[in-house]
Amino acid sequence: MYIPVFITIAYWIAYWIAYWIAYWIAYWIAYWRILRSMQRKMLRIIANVRRTTVSSGDSTSSSTDDEDEDCEEDDESHLEPWLLWMSRATSLSEEMAQKHGICDWVEDQRRRKWRLAGHMARRNDGRWATKLLAWFPTFGFRSRGHPSMRWGDVFVDFHKSVYGDGHGTWIETAQDRSTWSLLEDGFIDRCLLTNC
Repeated sequence: MYIPVFITIAYWIAYWIAYWIAYWIAYWIAYWRILRSMQRKMLRIIANVRRTTVSSGDSTSSSTDDEDEDCEEDDESHLEPWLLWMSRATSLSEEMAQKHGICDWVEDQRRRKWRLAGHMARRNDGRWATKLLAWFPTFGFRSRGHPSMRWGDVFVDFHKSVYGDGHGTWIETAQDRSTWSLLEDGFIDRCLLTNC
């Protein structure tokens, strides 16, 4: 018996549509199961950390296997609020870093930027990086309203806040190493306050 071609094509199209729908449904079910199990594991870890930090000062309390099994049934109502946990963890990590002599990376980056700017401003060998400090493009324009910050705008703003408008440029101030190194801590403090 002869089967028309359009019925065969329609059959295969329906088959592949059903196949891909079943595939994606199975994929998303597996995805949500994995996600839910990961959430449960994270809740257990956070509960164990909380229990350890809360009971660290108490010598009578100890965690046993029974408590670990009970922890699986814990929900978010028994946990420390997220904001309090984050602030406590942040302060603990900052104390540990200070104790071991590890400096804040943001402060270190600002310090290195200040020293690099002074080094580049004092060079007089005609390198392109030094020329770029005083270069103003003669073509194009910056966007109106809120133009993007240039690399040296931070130094210009700091120089104006310290000396005002009538004392030259920051490049001229950087020529004197002792003055430039004295201004370093003030620059870093200002950058940490203003997020520059």
